[in-house]
Amino acid sequence: MTGGLGSTCLRFLPFVLACVCLPRTTQAQWAAPVPLEWTAPQECPPISFLRVEIENELQGSQSKREGITIHASARQLGFDLWQADLDVITETGLSKRVIRAQSCKALAQATSLIVAMLIDPEVAVHRSFDAQAGENPETQPSYNPPVASVTPGPNAGAWRDTTLAQSPISVESSRELRPAPAWAMRRAAAHFAVIAGVDWGSLPSATYTYGFAVGYVGGYWQTEAGLSGWAERQATWNRPPAPSAGGGFWMMAGFANVCRGLFGMARWVVSPCAGLELRDLSGKGNDAVTVKNQTHRWSAAPTLSVLSSFELSEIFAVRLSLGAAVPLMRPAFEIDGLGSVFEPNWIALRANFGFEMRFR
Repeated sequence: MTGGLGSTCLRFLPFVLACVCLPRTTQAQWAAPVPLEWTAPQECPPISFLRVEIENELQGSQSKREGITIHASARQLGFDLWQADLDVITETGLSKRVIRAQSCKALAQATSLIVAMLIDPEVAVHRSFDAQAGENPETQPSYNPPVASVTPGPNAGAWRDTTLAQSPISVESSRELRPAPAWAMRRAAAHFAVIAGVDWGSLPSATYTYGFAVGYVGGYWQTEAGLSGWAERQATWNRPPAPSAGGGFWMMAGFANVCRGLFGMARWVVSPCAGLELRDLSGKGNDAVTVKNQTHRWSAAPTLSVLSSFELSEIFAVRLSLGAAVPLMRPAFEIDGLGSVFEPNWIALRANFGFEMRFR
């Protein structure tokens, strides 16, 4: 009976182990990604290194990772001095931290630990106890020991060495909070936009425009490039001896814009934009004495605009922009033997509306 009972227990042992281990494995596997953006020179560890370190520090943590975004930027100040500037954005405000270390490797590990402490303060408590064990608390800085006690994790790869824990590290923390700007909370994403609008000044009369754009949106910035078209409009001489002489005119343009968030709230952002258009203005005569058929005139035009966007969800957003273009050249279309029938204005005003789809 004993042997039979033992054999039965052994058969059920894998199921028992699976029930015990599976929840932890599933929790780690489906944990939300670390809300970190890392900008650093090429010789520094990549963001994947920091994410592994953060996950090692947060093993067993139950803290939620939503509602916080961290922008970290590393740079070299001297031969053996590196600095990381951290912008910590939460629903209640924005705080800043500055970390300095003798190598970018140590700086990356210190940044990883700071991010882990921001996600789960219990990490800081445990690190403080480890760093201060057996030492006089009065002689220790109140904030530095948790960072100075960084220890290598099991998955460090080629970036790991045994000297990181001995690298002197300092942290400066700004506790003063101010409301976090809405545009700084935007997660990085590629976007595709469909745009329609109205233009006054590019063609003989007000006309409809249409187009699309692709680009990047995240944090303070939005950049995009695309193509636009202008519906055909007519221009006539309207004077003797050929009042009906004239033609139809239309335009295509490629454009690029750079926008920076200026103000907003919640999901709404207002951004001033600067850009450049490369325009192909075409005309086709409607009379034997008018402009040559399919005449193309190329020109460039700097643009300025104000873009207002509102996020409907994580994927969709609506946008409205008001702006102006100033062509560097104004090609004139002339009627043979009469004179110019159409010449673009020095400034063109436009209003555009569109929808964006964002891919994260």
